[in-house]
Amino acid sequence: MSNITEFIKNFAHHSRLYVKSYIHHRNIVHKIPVPSNSLEKYILDHSSPIFVLSTGRCGTSLLTSLLSLLNRHHVEHRGRPELSAISDRMYGLSQDESSKDILLATRYETIRELFLNDLNYIETNNRITFFAYAIKELFPQSKFIHLYRDINKFVLSGLNRDWYSGTLLYDDGRLIPTKIDMNNSSQAEKIAALYCETNNFIRDFMSSCPDARQFTISSRELFIDTPKTDSLLTFCQQNHGINQRRIQRITSKRRNANSKTRYKELSEEQKRVIKKVTELYALDPENVGV
Repeated sequence: MSNITEFIKNFAHHSRLYVKSYIHHRNIVHKIPVPSNSLEKYILDHSSPIFVLSTGRCGTSLLTSLLSLLNRHHVEHRGRPELSAISDRMYGLSQDESSKDILLATRYETIRELFLNDLNYIETNNRITFFAYAIKELFPQSKFIHLYRDINKFVLSGLNRDWYSGTLLYDDGRLIPTKIDMNNSSQAEKIAALYCETNNFIRDFMSSCPDARQFTISSRELFIDTPKTDSLLTFCQQNHGINQRRIQRITSKRRNANSKTRYKELSEEQKRVIKKVTELYALDPENVGV
């Protein structure tokens, strides 16, 4: 727990507000009808940030581009700090009080500054996923989007990015699945377990949220189902005024693809491993969304 306390202190002390250039004034006089020492509670109670919960590698880059069309929102794909190194630890502490402290230390100032400038915060960073319970409790008007991808395509993407190879910086903090033997499992099995464990976590969390605060969509629907994507934008902002042609212009572009792919498709053995893992986690690949 001392590591988490130190983490909170460091980020509370060193983090700088990170917003786009249209936020010009750091030392503004706020116009909220409460004294400054009550401002935090007011903003927590009245702001409505939106967070995308996902495994990553499932269309968050595309979703970021779509959400950036909204004129009253500021969208962060990574967030500052990204929270990658602490992601696995927060999985085990997702409902611990420390998760609220970390969230406040790393996100509150940005949300506050945007709120004071009549803008809403959206984050599509998958590393925020295990903070979902803290977000829901701290921000009673927050909303959540569950974004997911076909498991076979997700595992193939993870393999091509060499996840769980032990050589990647971003493996530091990546979820360590609890239901498989990490010392005797293939990369495909580990990636499939990450997919199942993360999506099961999101499904359980979303089942605790009122319908008005949640929206679930697959990456495939993002690309081909323009009406559902329009519904997603409406979920984020009523009367958003974005026509379907603008949506299709963005969804028609391929993005964030890895051109140096080692694997073009999964082997039959890898598919069997993935099926075995989904059965272990009791996750129906055809019914991942709540």
